[in-house]
Amino acid sequence: MTKVEQDRQKSLDIITVRVVETFKGPAGDIATVQIPTRLRTACGLELPAVGAQVLVALDPGNDSAWVPLKASYAELLREYKSKLQPGEKRPGTTH
Repeated sequence: MTKVEQDRQKSLDIITVRVVETFKGPAGDIATVQIPTRLRTACGLELPAVGAQVLVALDPGNDSAWVPLKASYAELLREYKSKLQPGEKRPGTTH
């Protein structure tokens, strides 16, 4: 997490992250993600601090979400990714 902002007029939380690895999709350097403040609070999430590690999800409709990322869960994702064969379709995706 490199930047945390709130747009109070639009009731949005805006976070900017440095992308260090991806599960699927293209790798990137920086991503800026916006979610409605009421969605974050309804999910019981605190606004992350600069330096926090988060898992960011993006979909083709330009919707996004994030959750705090624990090291143990990051390792599980890496293990799952390493078991996939190159070109293998990932469950629940078109990739």
